[in-house]
Amino acid sequence: MKPYLSYQAFSALTDANYFLKAHVAYCAVVWNEIDLSPDTLYLRGEIIEP
Repeated sequence: MKPYLSYQAFSALTDANYFLKAHVAYCAVVWNEIDLSPDTLYLRGEIIEP
């Protein structure tokens, strides 16, 4: 999410307490009125090896 935090739509997520309230709804990551689409997650996501 770090690259997106400079956008006004995601600026509220700079508050760590608010960011930790993320949940999944309808295949999207959601924070109340803010959401990250599943298409964005798929297209821009990166595999992280354990």
